Amino acid sequence: HFLRCGVEPLSYLPNGWLSLFGKWLPLPAVIQAMDLVLECGIRGVLAVTLALFQIHQKRLMSANTMEEVLELINQDMRTSPLDGELLVKCARLRLPAVDEAFGEMTT
Repeated sequence: HFLRCGVEPLSYLPNGWLSLFGKWLPLPAVIQAMDLVLECGIRGVLAVTLALFQIHQKRLMSANTMEEVLELINQDMRTSPLDGELLVKCARLRLPAVDEAFGEMTT
């Protein structure tokens, strides 16, 4: 969907990752997500990213232009209420898929 809207990963990933999710999440959720990132490293970063986009999937899929998608990712998600515990639970569920993707990259 992002690519159909003209949104490349470099348009949004560096913003979220370099700020350790501070540009994407409300502060309480950032603090909770950091536990997983500290525990799992880059695997945790990827899992939190996947979980966050899954939680916001309906809103992301309803955005039809590059501008709408990027505004949602870079502005609206941070100001939307988000249960940090739910985010971490969803991210932990994503870890096996992340591990599998890493395994495929190393073989």
